[in-house]
Amino acid sequence: MQVDLPQSVEAIDAAFLSSALAVRYPGTVVTSVARGTVIHGTATKVRLMLDYDDAGHAHGLPPTLWYKGGLEAHSQGEHMLSVYAAEAAFYRDVAPRLSMTLPKCYFVHTDHATGRSAMLLEDMLTRNARFGHVTQPASPKLAANVLGQFARLHGAFWKSNALAGNKALASGGETLAGFVAAHNCAPDNWARCLTLPRARFVTGALRDRDRIAPVVQRMLAEDRTRYTSLVHGDAHLGNVCILPGENACFLDWQTAMLGFWAHDVAYFLAGALTVEDRRAHERELIRHYVAELNHAGGRLEEPEAWLEYRRHALYAFCWFGCPPEWVPEEMNCLYTERAVAAVRDLDSLACWNA
Repeated sequence: MQVDLPQSVEAIDAAFLSSALAVRYPGTVVTSVARGTVIHGTATKVRLMLDYDDAGHAHGLPPTLWYKGGLEAHSQGEHMLSVYAAEAAFYRDVAPRLSMTLPKCYFVHTDHATGRSAMLLEDMLTRNARFGHVTQPASPKLAANVLGQFARLHGAFWKSNALAGNKALASGGETLAGFVAAHNCAPDNWARCLTLPRARFVTGALRDRDRIAPVVQRMLAEDRTRYTSLVHGDAHLGNVCILPGENACFLDWQTAMLGFWAHDVAYFLAGALTVEDRRAHERELIRHYVAELNHAGGRLEEPEAWLEYRRHALYAFCWFGCPPEWVPEEMNCLYTERAVAAVRDLDSLACWNA
């Protein structure tokens, strides 16, 4: 069935939603729709309140959904189209094969003629979810649950070629590496960030862009060539929704990619926990991840896991280069403080220089 994707928020109407939902739920007609919250960002997210005909109700379709797609001014660039396609590929090709907690996807489509992608996702608010935020750091219990989710993701495709031909997912690695190396670590951006409040946490060798950037580039280059699994790619606390019982559900799979497991694990732990909680629990948490990963189909020894965790804490430090136009400086300060402490505690630079 051909579904024409909307090109504006206003075009997310009953006719579009009926054609989209009927792909998986035959006979469904949306009889009314009201658009609620609209979130503008890398992609456009629109909360929808819907009613259905008898067929839609018989399928058990929910009264609220989220539309996600590229309806921003920047959305038609090649880079953005590939980002949206990666998330669509994740929900279409990967999510049905995973045992981790995810939003249910009711519709997903990439128009190969235009490169545009869109999806209709479960409204996690109906599960009484709350959403992670750097100002409310993760508890050790939540962190353990997150690592268990990562273990199921990483273990499902551990050193497998099953996704090697999926260009949308493979391209995520190049996109992410290019952005971090080319933008966050760019000389002008680095110099600018050294003038901002977050810079008070950055001392000594970590201020030296000419020393840090080549190590970051080496890390990203190595991870692209020795991928172990599918990874989330942007595993910070803001992309976590938290269900009752401190159960985690990751959102925003726009940078899903074939990558290296430690990219997710180190990035999350270094930025999501308080410095004190990370220091007190990181050994135990890495041990927990290894056990869960091996149970899920991976193969990793704890000494290797600890070394790679130490090395990849440096990736979290790349948050230092996040443009203040994208994230409030209060958040940049918190992430930078935690990441700097992790890099110093774990002696990350020495791990790369060894």
